[in-house]
Amino acid sequence: MKNIFSVLLIINLFPASQCLAQNVGVGTPIPTEKLDVNGNVNIAGTIKANGVAGQTGQVLSSTGSGLQWIDMSKYQNFVQFNYQATAQTWTVPAGVTKIMIEQWGGGGGAIYYAQFSAGSGGYLRSVIPAVPGANVTITIGKGGTGSNLAATIPALVGGSTEVVHNGYTLTANGGLSYYTGGDFTVSPASFRNYLGIAGGNGNRYDLKISEYTPGVFRSYYFFGKGGEAPFAPGTGGTGSIIYENNSGPANTTNVTFPGNAGVPGGGGAPGWSYSANGGNGLVIIYY
Repeated sequence: MKNIFSVLLIINLFPASQCLAQNVGVGTPIPTEKLDVNGNVNIAGTIKANGVAGQTGQVLSSTGSGLQWIDMSKYQNFVQFNYQATAQTWTVPAGVTKIMIEQWGGGGGAIYYAQFSAGSGGYLRSVIPAVPGANVTITIGKGGTGSNLAATIPALVGGSTEVVHNGYTLTANGGLSYYTGGDFTVSPASFRNYLGIAGGNGNRYDLKISEYTPGVFRSYYFFGKGGEAPFAPGTGGTGSIIYENNSGPANTTNVTFPGNAGVPGGGGAPGWSYSANGGNGLVIIYY
């Protein structure tokens, strides 16, 4: 008798159309899904996706045909900022409470006929707390301008790349025109959640002497490659090759011209009558 009463109760709770369609409705007479709820849901336990409850800090994400748990710390999105003459801003999206920042300072510009090429910009990777809806201020360092004029030496130094947000100031400094790569600074001084690497140093030129024709010797100067930016291989400028005759008519000739440095923050390389610029800095924000 008890079992018959239970069956009758279920039939009364759910209309015959729902039972036949195998859809269950709560607060709706015509459910269109296996479980169709019109109202709020209070869950005292947990939610499982394909039998998996997920880990602490994970959220449910749509796959297009179902759901899966994803780890928000993987930084699924990113935005890139290239050099501009003025500061740029980026607004932290809603729900984002932590961001990871990669930044490179500008590379140094090379000095005409220098023994060393220029250093690259410094590198900094940081993870900081973010404020949704607040701005991040980004200033990208310009690559130094290659030159042979002493009056323009300040312009040879690469510009610093600075990111400011939520009380944090993170700076990847520019490379120097003569050999040394840029460093980095963080504020406040107590901040420790970062990886900082000094920029790559410029390379020294190499001198080789060989007999070009009988009785004519040449000195070949292979100017060094500019400093490579950390985690950015191939960014250092390519040095020039020149030769000088050591006998016979005086002659100095470029064999190749130096190549400008690459982005982000490669160091420039020198030449005989022309010196290459440093690469501009770069910022990538992951969120």
